[in-house]
Amino acid sequence: KSYTMENASAFSQQILEDLEGGLWLFGYTGPAHLSQPKGSPGPRLARVEGRCDDDSYFGFRDKVILDHEGFFWTKNLRGEPALVRCDRDWNRIAAYPSPAPISQIFQDQKGTLWMGTTNGLFLLRPSAERVERAQAPIPHEMISFIVEDQLGGLWVGTEKGVWRRSPK
Repeated sequence: KSYTMENASAFSQQILEDLEGGLWLFGYTGPAHLSQPKGSPGPRLARVEGRCDDDSYFGFRDKVILDHEGFFWTKNLRGEPALVRCDRDWNRIAAYPSPAPISQIFQDQKGTLWMGTTNGLFLLRPSAERVERAQAPIPHEMISFIVEDQLGGLWVGTEKGVWRRSPK
């Protein structure tokens, strides 16, 4: 099936499924949401408007995640590097400064947000208000991917190889 909307981006860089089964598309014109509102005859694709929807937060997106609570996280595209949080209403924004440009974002089973940057691995704990550098053994270099195994260990790809960070 195909869905279109006026003034939509012809190119979607990323697609996410939300907690209610709706799809979010992120492209050149910002986010769009595909959902089927109660009582409607079929799914509807609508561009999302709101405070987050400007070029500095949600323009062309290549890194967006949806956390366990239904919040979106992405990287700031302009200005100082930051990890940006946006709720589903697109009205509240929290930005957590990053010490380096962000290349990857990942949330583990415990809710910790991990940021791969051009200068190593950093984290934001669920209860914290600041970003901190992850402890060894991950080197301070460009992070290309972050995944978690079934034992809670993080696998991190860098320019010089793959590293595993054991759970604590």
